[in-house]
Amino acid sequence: MIKIVFVITSLSGGGAERVFAHILKNIDKGKFEIILAMGKKEGQFLNTVPNDVRIIELAGSKKASKSFTKLLSLLKVEKPDIVFSTLGMVSTSALCSFFLPKKIRFIARLGNTISADLDRVKKESYIKYLAQSVYYNMVIRTSEIVTQSQYMKNDLIDIYPFTKKRKVHQIYNPVEFYDNKNDNKSEESVIQFITVGRFAWQKGYDYLIKAFQKVLKEHSNVKLTFVGTGILEDEMKALAKELNILNDIEFAGHQNDPFKYIKNPDIFVSSSRFEGFSNVIIESLANGIPVVATDCPSGNREVITQGENGWLSSMKGDIIDNLADTIDLSIKEYHNLNMKAQQTKIMNKLNVNTIVKQYENLFLGIYDE
Repeated sequence: MIKIVFVITSLSGGGAERVFAHILKNIDKGKFEIILAMGKKEGQFLNTVPNDVRIIELAGSKKASKSFTKLLSLLKVEKPDIVFSTLGMVSTSALCSFFLPKKIRFIARLGNTISADLDRVKKESYIKYLAQSVYYNMVIRTSEIVTQSQYMKNDLIDIYPFTKKRKVHQIYNPVEFYDNKNDNKSEESVIQFITVGRFAWQKGYDYLIKAFQKVLKEHSNVKLTFVGTGILEDEMKALAKELNILNDIEFAGHQNDPFKYIKNPDIFVSSSRFEGFSNVIIESLANGIPVVATDCPSGNREVITQGENGWLSSMKGDIIDNLADTIDLSIKEYHNLNMKAQQTKIMNKLNVNTIVKQYENLFLGIYDE
């Protein structure tokens, strides 16, 4: 049996945490012994972890650097075959690899497109940018890499040409099937837009609110709901108030099942500046909900086909005007889409069992590129 230590900061409600939760719940326990090492033992997905997975809290903090010493001690005691990490824990795990036997496989699941992430950090601080570059370099030299899209894989190899392609594995995120969409909704009723995610700069919610103000000038029967929380939530509420559209926007906070909270969403919007591979986009498609998304550095083009299951908004020129125009286009066209067929297509490719099997093959060393 192969022993794997999964390493993550917490199991709060983000995309990476959801992927880990899916794998932990569905992986074949007859083949793998699983230990879950968490920076802090908390999060919305914690109660989904099966009882046969041993959970160890490392530092009582979601700050990955604080977990290094305890993670290293744990790995020395447990002697796993594989260390599988994500989020901030990829660099902490990579650092541990220098003090452990070379036979241990370190596998790091990256959360974002590297070039876009480095650009973001560079705008904040050049010192942080240098540090982040060093971290990525260390992770890539010491670990096998899982990217969420082909775009991410190509981007990584472009930035770090020394990367051994055989050590980079592209596995999409899994999605569960829902069927909450009501196809009999009247065309005259309010058109419900929904977006789900953290209130963070990366998500481009400032773009979305400004674009939605433009849309409201042409369409009075539209509403936008934000599902999620984050450090910029109050700032985005203030922006909506400043633009005099607060009554047309709902800030719903965190919801365990956003697609049930919004009884009948019509169109999902992703306004991100960059992504890895958006879980909520594929969940929307699996719900039969078409998607408007920025054509940002991401895997969006790998799942969104223009005019078939959604619409891509250009990041060139005036991003806000582009997004407003794309939302306007979606309002005119969304009733004509065959989303039942798109649901089937997504679920055949990205259902939980298929993706977990790909991870199992990776852990077994038989991953098929």
